[in-house]
Amino acid sequence: MNDASNIRAIYVACLLAWTLDAMDFQLLFLALPDLSKSLQLAPGEAAIVPTVTLVSTAIGGWLGGVAADRFGRVRTLSATVLCYSLGAALTSFVFDFYSLLGARVVAGLGFGAEWSAGAILLSEWTRPGLRGRLVGSMLAGWGVGWAAAILVYWASYRVDLVDEGWRLAFGVGVLPALLVLYIRRAVKESPVYVAAVARTRERTGFLSTQRQMIFSRWSFVAVALASCAQGAYYSLYVWLPSYYRTVLDVPIGRATQYLLVAAAGSAFGSISGAFLSDFAGRRRTLWILAAALIICIFVLTNVEGGQYSFYLVNLLAGFIPAAIYATLTPLLAELFPTSIRANAAGFCFNSGRAIGAVFPSLVGAWQASLGLGLAMVIFVTAGMMLLMLLVALLPETSQVRLDQVSDSP
Repeated sequence: MNDASNIRAIYVACLLAWTLDAMDFQLLFLALPDLSKSLQLAPGEAAIVPTVTLVSTAIGGWLGGVAADRFGRVRTLSATVLCYSLGAALTSFVFDFYSLLGARVVAGLGFGAEWSAGAILLSEWTRPGLRGRLVGSMLAGWGVGWAAAILVYWASYRVDLVDEGWRLAFGVGVLPALLVLYIRRAVKESPVYVAAVARTRERTGFLSTQRQMIFSRWSFVAVALASCAQGAYYSLYVWLPSYYRTVLDVPIGRATQYLLVAAAGSAFGSISGAFLSDFAGRRRTLWILAAALIICIFVLTNVEGGQYSFYLVNLLAGFIPAAIYATLTPLLAELFPTSIRANAAGFCFNSGRAIGAVFPSLVGAWQASLGLGLAMVIFVTAGMMLLMLLVALLPETSQVRLDQVSDSP
């Protein structure tokens, strides 16, 4: 198999893994009201479940990166798909609060680790100048998986196989396990990783690699950057359904349509952001997108318009954050040397998930005094403005060869 065929196989595997990851991940947020009712969860218990999932995702991102650097990208990718499929299977059989927490911890570990292995594997196979397009467009699977979750959840309550449709929906989440058969047959290990292992000849100790990762000159900036990007995203999308239902009094059917439009915008935004980041550079693209999201959230919460104008605004609200993710993903891979690339990038991205999860909690705390719309604007704007400042500290990396990245100044 030649390099072009290898890259196609890896792209398909990573795209499918990310799509199915998104489907399983989004099912929890869709199912939480019905799941809470079925299990008779207290409001405080229901609120803890997404937080535990996000924290375990951060831990999974770190552990997945460690495993990918130590045992290989392909092995780790296969294991992560099995892990989040197992989490979905366990969720379909939960019977109380604690069994639910355990199932979501398993799923969260898989979600975080999948990004660490898949994004780095595809980054290392791709040459400079094309890396942003391939890695970023692969993230279009998030929008596809998001839409799939909405449709699977809707369909699960239209059949009479079970009384609690959410159990059937999570049962469908087991299907990603079949992807492992394709990964093991068609996907080859990164040549950059193989060459680095051959040069080293012996594996660096765990504590040594963690020390190297923590004291890398870009680690703290990268964690802050990922936190701002994901905190703004959560501030928008955790509260947007509530904003439509409680502030704008939008019927549930139309609110669902708006979210499907946002999911479509997310898929298109990943592809567009991927191309833009290769042609305009990572830093310039992030500046443009951050400014655009500030304008978008202001329009979304302050400008009155008809039904069709809201479709357009929701399209942009899905497009812009996805384009930011599509730019950020290759950037994180380009900041770190091969010996700690998956470890460091996975830790930074998924730590951003955990820290970013604080943002929507603050939106909820501030909405009583400021109103939900203004609270969303404040935290999305703060996240994007800080992101713009952090980007100024980073080098332009779009033309970097990954086998030549050094951690020395």
